[in-house]
Amino acid sequence: MKRAVVLILIFSLLMPTSIFPPQADGAGLVWRAINKAGSQISDLGDVAGGCTNGKVLQFQASNSTFVCATHGFANIVNLPATTAKILATNSSNKAEFKSLTQGTGITITNGTNAVTITNAGVTSIAGTANNVTMSASTGSVTANLGSNVVITGGSAQTISKAITLSSSTLTNPQINGLEVAITSQSGSYTATSTDDIILMDASAATRTLTLPAAASNTGKIYYIKSIGTPGANIVIVDGNAAETIDGFKNFNMTMADQVAIIQSDGTNWNRLDGTATITRPAGATLNRWIGTAADSTNSATGLSQSGTIRAYPFIVNDNITIDQIKSEITTASTTTTNTCRMGIYRDNGNAYPDALVAGSDVATFDQTVAVKTNTFASPIKLTKGLYWLTYACQTSTTMPTFRNIAVGTIPSVLGYVSTMGANGAGTGWTAAFTYGAFPSAFPAGGTPLAIAAPMILVRVTG
Repeated sequence: MKRAVVLILIFSLLMPTSIFPPQADGAGLVWRAINKAGSQISDLGDVAGGCTNGKVLQFQASNSTFVCATHGFANIVNLPATTAKILATNSSNKAEFKSLTQGTGITITNGTNAVTITNAGVTSIAGTANNVTMSASTGSVTANLGSNVVITGGSAQTISKAITLSSSTLTNPQINGLEVAITSQSGSYTATSTDDIILMDASAATRTLTLPAAASNTGKIYYIKSIGTPGANIVIVDGNAAETIDGFKNFNMTMADQVAIIQSDGTNWNRLDGTATITRPAGATLNRWIGTAADSTNSATGLSQSGTIRAYPFIVNDNITIDQIKSEITTASTTTTNTCRMGIYRDNGNAYPDALVAGSDVATFDQTVAVKTNTFASPIKLTKGLYWLTYACQTSTTMPTFRNIAVGTIPSVLGYVSTMGANGAGTGWTAAFTYGAFPSAFPAGGTPLAIAAPMILVRVTG
């Protein structure tokens, strides 16, 4: 027995300590790793400082040590389209990952980088009590829901914020309690695509409302109302660039509280307001003429006056196109080479001539006996409303006599004098005028007339 103890002691003293170099942690315990083949022992001391997040301990065959390495995810497979899955190693192939049911849900927390979840099949998201919240403290939240979104469940969907639709098509919507945008303008204004009701105040001056491009506002409807104190000003509704409104470049709103409704067809604008009108005979073949007289079947004659410009009411109850204007001299002047002229003025909203209709003062005619017809350089379109047929003649020793219509046949646009006398009805306006081309605005300060009016007619072609 003593001999055996002595031999063991001698053997231990003779064995080199370098065969098992010690490696200890802070507690003095030695860590060692055993090769899985069972033929080699390696120290874990080769892993300095431990593995950081996202790395795993991996055996390195080249030098029989363990190192920290980032695991590659190139072989992620077996991810069926089922809910509440997380990644886990595949027991049959450690190099692969598979999906694993996780009953407590999944939380994805990310810092500055985007998180994208893409699924080729069906993706379902359900929260507690079927509530799903998408939020962002800054920026925007985008939900790309494909081409067919079906919303089910509940009695109604509540949206508490404004919505902008890049495509404004809604099929068979039911809208309860509709509210539309309203704006009030006291100056000239260009309508925007977000306007709906536009109140135009022309109390201080004539105002122009310019419409936006019809092509970029297909189907858009505007409700336009003229507000403010009626007087010498009007609201002009003007198409964008060369676009038209019922075929006309613009139209006038001459009365307070007048309303117009217009809609874009993608090319131009169309009036939707108005009432049924009495049609006019139209066409060059039919060759019928209309003018100041409301129901006259007889005519008379009357002497023209020098140094004045005179205007008589012309009611247009529907949009028309005219191509010619005419009158008749029944007795020549003493100076037949002198001339006269005819034209048309718009109303200012207070039964007074205002702006000259462009192209209507087209030419002069001499003071000889004849029917005098002037053809416009291009057809003139008149929107429904009140206009003033106007004439003036160059001064002669004896002025020419015109074919006239009786006082009683002229619409009583200017009303009657308070005495209700024989000539109490107003028939037109006269103002001082130095003969020449008609001014763009009718002279101010005219005096009402109560006498017969010259027969000035226009031909309607459409």
